[in-house]
Amino acid sequence: MILLHAFASGPVDVRMLARHLEHDDYTVYAPLFTGHMTPDFSDILLQGSPQKWWLDTQRAITFLKDKGFKSISVFGISLGGIFAAKALEEYPELIGGGSLGSPIVRKRQFSVHETFMQMAKANFIRYHTNEVIMNSKLACLTPTLMDCWQRLLPLQQKLLMIYLKLSGRISLAKDWQMKL
Repeated sequence: MILLHAFASGPVDVRMLARHLEHDDYTVYAPLFTGHMTPDFSDILLQGSPQKWWLDTQRAITFLKDKGFKSISVFGISLGGIFAAKALEEYPELIGGGSLGSPIVRKRQFSVHETFMQMAKANFIRYHTNEVIMNSKLACLTPTLMDCWQRLLPLQQKLLMIYLKLSGRISLAKDWQMKL
């Protein structure tokens, strides 16, 4: 089973679920999306991109296949849920999966920009980043974040259609409306 984490986070998102599943004799793989979990929060946007995160998802599927696993499922939280849904459409051999708290279907307002910027600032403070450098990096993040989410919008729209098509294979637990 592949468990994909949320935007601006890491495999820690799914650690407790992974442990429970492993206790029940499931093999769990929780890859790290490119750019995530580094001391420099800007790396999420400067090293990562929707294309790279999709490649990370594809590599996770290939990794388990190469290990000899035949029954593979994929679940994701938030951003990971977008790529889990895409994987379910593009890899018909997957036995199932789901998307939790993902912005595929929007019902609630949520400001990705505001939350990301708060998290970035907290991360820079945590790592004692010089205030001038921190403010410079924060100023550069806004256009990069906006560009990243604009590149994700077509995928989200496509996945909404996939969700409707695969509704027997995908269960959405919680939906967010993303507002930038």
